[in-house]
Amino acid sequence: MSLLDLVADWRFAEGRLNAAKAAWRAGTVKHDDAEFDDARNDFDALDDQTCALDPVRLRELSRAVQGAYITLTRDLAAAQAQLAAQTEALTPSGDTKGAYMGEFQFEMRGVDEEGEETDIRIDTPWDTIKQIMAAIRSRAAATLARDRHE
Repeated sequence: MSLLDLVADWRFAEGRLNAAKAAWRAGTVKHDDAEFDDARNDFDALDDQTCALDPVRLRELSRAVQGAYITLTRDLAAAQAQLAAQTEALTPSGDTKGAYMGEFQFEMRGVDEEGEETDIRIDTPWDTIKQIMAAIRSRAAATLARDRHE
């Protein structure tokens, strides 16, 4: 049994025991109720398992959990930094206006000063860029909401 499995089992047994205690306090079960006894017995068995663990193996498992925690913490910090950068890039501000104005153009057929037909490059207006940013944020929020419900 891994340390993570043991912790998960502890949490589950603790939840069952707490629910049984709450039911007992509320008067919906008696102290000698089988559910209460089963939860307490599971909790006691886990306590016995924990006490029986070899200290060397327990230290090894603890180091493995600490290593996993450090890795997860580092990955979480990187993901939070990436999210902050993406959020900033998609939020209209003076910085994003300065970064995006003049970066996007489209072509239209037009007439030059001499009356000749020509292609004219037009910068995308800042209002249009803000609408695009809002559409991207909206789609991201909808995707996130959908993924949470699946």
